[in-house]
Amino acid sequence: MSSSLKSKFSAAETGVFWDLDECPTPTGLSPDSISANIKLALENLGYTGKVSMFAYSVAEQSEEVKFESAEIKLKHNLGTRKTSLFAMYQNLFMWGIDHRYEPTNLMVISQSLFSEKENNLLLAQPRKKPRVLRDTATSKWLWKSLSTGGSPLHGHSMRAESVMPSSRH
Repeated sequence: MSSSLKSKFSAAETGVFWDLDECPTPTGLSPDSISANIKLALENLGYTGKVSMFAYSVAEQSEEVKFESAEIKLKHNLGTRKTSLFAMYQNLFMWGIDHRYEPTNLMVISQSLFSEKENNLLLAQPRKKPRVLRDTATSKWLWKSLSTGGSPLHGHSMRAESVMPSSRH
């Protein structure tokens, strides 16, 4: 990625869309610590802009107040898996429309939102040498690593050097 693109996206707002049904809150962590850890993981890669987080679940979440205090917009008790995924798709799409005239970063924490089972993603680009869609993901994490502020797979980073997350107190 060129340095102008790096700086364009490093200060851009990041929208985080989190599927709680597939990536539940790990034992020992709270919505507040997960929010802080995701922000830390992004910052360690050079993403310094505002982070807006949204979480989706079919089930009732007993920690609604904790999500709210962590500034995570919680959409829960959504009825069925299909309804929950639809809400996530819809909010992701609307977030994109609301931010269409500015650079943004999108983080999707879900196994099936774009799974091959549910969607066949096709991409057309105006250049002779198109980038494959999977190559457009700048960073890819395992949920266990991201939820604790860890580094992405294969060390993708906006910075020249990746910084390891500091221990949290």
